[in-house]
Amino acid sequence: MTPITTLQRAVEERHGCFALLREIVGVSAYRSDGSVWQGPVVVFSLAGHPTAELAYAWCDPGQDPTHLQLHVAVHGGRITSPQTAVRARLRKEQLRGIRIS
Repeated sequence: MTPITTLQRAVEERHGCFALLREIVGVSAYRSDGSVWQGPVVVFSLAGHPTAELAYAWCDPGQDPTHLQLHVAVHGGRITSPQTAVRARLRKEQLRGIRIS
């Protein structure tokens, strides 16, 4: 797993606020091909964000096995939990035609 501090920095840099570890949640979500994405999602409390109080962060292997893709989503709208954050990302990647392996 990517160190929590790496995910924390990603949240802070992308959203210009402070992030404090709240919890780590195990998530399972189905991809469009029927396979299952499983992994930990780190939930951060945010300080200084203009609209959100929470952010969700996790990583996936990139196309290069030595590179991890970091994903960050803030709570709001359709993103209401770690599970919906991962599902939204999987849908977005499906629409772009990116195969997740």
